[in-house]
Amino acid sequence: MDTISKNGKRALLTTREAAQYLALDADTLKNWRSLRKGPPFVRYKRFVRYIRDDLDRWVDEHCVNPAKILPAHAGRRTLRGSVASL
Repeated sequence: MDTISKNGKRALLTTREAAQYLALDADTLKNWRSLRKGPPFVRYKRFVRYIRDDLDRWVDEHCVNPAKILPAHAGRRTLRGSVASL
């Protein structure tokens, strides 16, 4: 369900507001847009806006579950090409 702003419409954020919401620099979002990375955005003519719920979804999709990450040494190979033993 999309967040509704005070005027009854979807909450649209400028690049600066979206960057602040994500604790990023606005230039980072601009760079990501040029690289076709980062959260989804809406472009209408020269205006760029972010939907707050899209930002929340994007963050959720990029959460890392530490329990699912292999230990740093897992799969590390020695100089001879064999898997390092513990």
